[in-house]
Parts: sequence; structure tokens; C-alpha cells
Amino acid sequence: VLFRGWLWWRRHWIYGVLRRQSLRFFASDASNSPPAGPLPIDLLGCVCSPTGKLPFSFQPSYFTVYRPVAEQTGQKAERFRFGVDANDQQQWITLIMDAAQISEGCSRIQKLHKALSSAEQLEEYLSAVRRVEQQIVIVPVEWMRRCDSSEEVVRLSRPASNEIWRTDQGLAQLKNDLQREDIKLDEKILHNPSVEELLEKVTSRILEGCPESKDEAKLRASALVLGRDVVFSCSRTLGGGYAFAAVEALFKSNAGLVECLHDTTPRCSICLLPLDPTKPCPQCGATLEPGIVIQILRDKAKFDALRRLEDATGVCEVEEDSSQALMGMKVTKSC
Repeated sequence: VLFRGWLWWRRHWIYGVLRRQSLRFFASDASNSPPAGPLPIDLLGCVCSPTGKLPFSFQPSYFTVYRPVAEQTGQKAERFRFGVDANDQQQWITLIMDAAQISEGCSRIQKLHKALSSAEQLEEYLSAVRRVEQQIVIVPVEWMRRCDSSEEVVRLSRPASNEIWRTDQGLAQLKNDLQREDIKLDEKILHNPSVEELLEKVTSRILEGCPESKDEAKLRASALVLGRDVVFSCSRTLGGGYAFAAVEALFKSNAGLVECLHDTTPRCSICLLPLDPTKPCPQCGATLEPGIVIQILRDKAKFDALRRLEDATGVCEVEEDSSQALMGMKVTKSC
């Protein structure tokens, strides 16, 4: 559940529950409450925007969810207008748009997965791949959770703060992984950072530019939790597992046309030739970029990233946003 709260709908209150791909409505906030108000809204392709008050409006603020025509199901275009408290309006709009984007990303990835998995001839498979050859393919974690319930994918799709990574064994593995990494934090390169050094720098960057808060302790604690999850995600053992599980789940073929192999050889990001990390590529001259890139996005940067990636195959939750410049097919996990 992304968000929940009371909504004013046709002169009475209903309780809205926002999930990653739908907005559902109930008579109350009780766990056994019956449905109420409009039917659940599938957020695929939906747009949400603020709405002005009409004459005799009962609530201080309103927003409207616009649902497009669905040609496959014959669903007509509709709009749903809800009244909310002024303090909640922007949060509802932002989270509904985020959920709609996740829904769109899952839909696009599912279409690609269906075309690849159902291909019976190699030419059919290559034809499906060519459709996204010049796009960045971003695999939503939510899609992975729903598409494959195998033990391996489920294990690799768990959050970075999974219990195993809280143990001494998990921390020791993280320390070993970081000692082999060059990490780019915004524009600064960190060579083989310690866990403590990376956590301190990431948390400091998160706090930089944050508006003043009435609860400074809570703000710092939240930044520390975010920083911790970022640091654990920098483990090649965990991150590599995510990426490999995403590739395997998306590109597997029911006809056995392809096989996913784990290749740890450093390669040029442009021509894919094996590369000496200390030297430029002998064919195109490109240098090996750090294996892990961390970006702390501010409001404008996040908006720019969304705009740049609006034609991508998935949703804008990218671990390596620098891959946008490569304009090649790349599969990465959602953060």
C-alpha cells in the first residue's frame, strides 16, 4: 500500500487505498470494510491533476483522476473527482502519478516478456529484441515479483535491507565487496571505500539541501535509513543478483532459444569488447566507468530524469542513470 486516507465522493466520505497499480475504495478504514464508491480504478495510463472548487463545494481542495479509453477491454474514458484536505492534495496527486508510472512500466515490460518467451523461432526472438534495441530497458521490481515466483527470483527481489544483510555474515560480505569497487557518488569517485565512509558520505549528501524540519532527529534518522539501504545495494553480491535475476526473468525463452550466462569480464559499454580496467578500449577509446553510480536527485534533477526517460520501456527508478547516454539496451533493477 502506497497511501490511504479519506476522500470526499458525491457528498459522502469513502476510504481510499492506493496500491502500485490500482486505487480502491471502502466504506471505512476497518480491515473488513466492504467496498464503497466507484469501482477500483486501474491506474494504467491514468493522469491525476488538481481541480478547482465548484460552486457549493464542501471541501477545500479537489483532485481528478482521468482514465483513458482501453481499446482491448472496451473501457470508456472516465474521470473521478475527489475532495481532500488541502494538506493532502499534493501527496495524493504525486503518489497516484507514481503508481500510474509503475503500472505503465509493468505493462510495457510484460508485453516484451510475452513476445520473447512465446517466440518459437530465433528470427521471432530477434525481431522482438530489435523493437527495444535503441531503448533503455528498466525492469520494475514489482513486475519481477509478479512474473516469477521461483525461489531464486523471489530471494533476489527482496529489499536490500533483507534480514540476512543485517547479520555479521552479510556485513562482512558487504565489506569485501566494497574493497573491490570504484563508486561514483554524484561527480566524485570513491576508490575502495569502507562501509562507514560510504554511509557517511551518502547520508551527508541526502541531508544537503533538505529544508528545515521541526523534528531534526527524525529527519536525520530517515536519512540514515535511506543511506543504509543505498550502501547495502552497492554490494556486488546483492546488486549482481538483482541484475542477473532481471535479465533471466525477462529474456528467458520457453523454446530454449537463449541461455543467460553470468559473465563477470569487464567490457566496454559501447562495443562490448573485453576491456583492461586501467586502459581505454582499443577499438573505440572509451574508458571503463565505475561499476556503481549513486545519484542523489533533487527536485529539478528528478524532473529532468523523468522527462529524459519518458520514452523508455520501464519506469524511472534507475540504479545507473548514466546509462541513458549510451543509448543501448541495458537491463537494470529498480532502486
